[in-house]
Amino acid sequence: MTASRTDDFLGLAGKVLAHGARSALSPKPTRGVPRGDTRFVPPPPQSSSDEAEASDGWGFADTKFVVRPNGSVVLTGKRYNISDVELPSLVPWMAKTLAAPLSYENRHDPHYPPPVPEARKAPELLSDLLGFLQPGQLSDEPLVRLRRGHGHTGAEIWAIRYGKLDRVPDLVVFPNAHEDVVQLVQVAERHGACLIPFGGGTNVTDALRLPADEERFVIAVDMRRMNRILWIDPVNLTACIEAGAVGREISRELSRYKLMLGHEPDSLEFSTLGGWIATNASGMKKNRYGNIEDLVLDMQVVTARGVVARLSVSEACPLILPYHSALDLARETLTAVGGIAGMASSGAPLLLRRGVGEAKAASLLAAIEIGRRLARGEAFEKAALGAPAAVASYLALRYGVRDQEVMGALYLDTRHRLIAERDLYRGTINRAAVEPRAILKEGLIHGACGLVVFHTHPSGDPSPSAEDLAFTRRLADAGELVGVRLIDHLVLGATGAWVSLRERGGW
Repeated sequence: MTASRTDDFLGLAGKVLAHGARSALSPKPTRGVPRGDTRFVPPPPQSSSDEAEASDGWGFADTKFVVRPNGSVVLTGKRYNISDVELPSLVPWMAKTLAAPLSYENRHDPHYPPPVPEARKAPELLSDLLGFLQPGQLSDEPLVRLRRGHGHTGAEIWAIRYGKLDRVPDLVVFPNAHEDVVQLVQVAERHGACLIPFGGGTNVTDALRLPADEERFVIAVDMRRMNRILWIDPVNLTACIEAGAVGREISRELSRYKLMLGHEPDSLEFSTLGGWIATNASGMKKNRYGNIEDLVLDMQVVTARGVVARLSVSEACPLILPYHSALDLARETLTAVGGIAGMASSGAPLLLRRGVGEAKAASLLAAIEIGRRLARGEAFEKAALGAPAAVASYLALRYGVRDQEVMGALYLDTRHRLIAERDLYRGTINRAAVEPRAILKEGLIHGACGLVVFHTHPSGDPSPSAEDLAFTRRLADAGELVGVRLIDHLVLGATGAWVSLRERGGW
């Protein structure tokens, strides 16, 4: 093949590959894909009378292993493949493996239920609870309290079958909705009570077992009445589910719509979504779908200090300003100061004049500053600061809104990565009196190869003045002499506006 024909062939091959790449990367038509809100609300789950759970061990009440007089073992009930199937070899195999004399005659029948400790009394707390809960949402029945006082470790099951538990919750509360939980936490904090969340009670870490010397009034919060799937989005394959939903119920409801959960711990039939999240649960499908933390997109969490949730700015402020009119105050304050950006530059005095207390004003400004510094750190890690837009984006997080003029410099290495940053002047700045020597001296100290200078215009208009242009030319000339090249001079205005003197041909 001649050189000419080779070039033609390569050119044609390049066009074919380019066409294929464009085809692969071009947006495909989305005919038939629903738009807008694609969520729907499924009906509430239906309880089943044959799903009562055992009180003295793992599983359902109708399902347990029993040893027959002939030595065979049978799993009672009808729900599993091996139910009502005689297993004649199981006891002999266990006896041999354990080197123990196991047999039908050598058995130790349990004496469940054991003695249950008396519940402590807290009449004032109980009165407050009945202010927002129905009587059917509270129980101090001994066996109800007993079941919420243990998990499924071997020691705990032995204790309830052959011994006793020295301490169990004094009261069990069954919240029906999120607001019940919020008010319950507030009442418990006010009275100094201890709350222990209870889902399926399947843990094997002694998480539910109370110390015998616990003196506080203890409330077990049984979440299983909060078991609804609030909505399902079959297009985005997401669902919003309450914390008390049991795994088998979630799987069953999702399967009605040809969907699956993707999480399958050994305790799936009895454990709850809230328990999985609280314990970073894993499951048998983790290699395909991940652990529970890989599947959860968002949460709403009730704590002793308030509700942790994803909120809008005006909704988030009341968490930092917690009193009865905080939502209105938040909206008024944000409007008065010009939003979050205005709040960042307003300082505590203006917030105090708007009715915000000193401590809360400090908290707000500290939260904004932390967020700004985190964002600046991320911006710095992601890109070099040679391009004017990158520099402006970096500087806007700190200098976007200022009530006085600020002049500073960014000192960069040969790859335009930040070495140091300095604020050089504040207040009314006479550019003619600013000496390049002090700016360049900092660059030499830090070993910089280049620098970007910047200054703010409190008026909001970033248009450079003749003074700005003259100063820039003097600094550029001086920088060339000492080997610290002026890369750009940016003028920052309001609401993200900026001007690059390099792009304007300022020198």
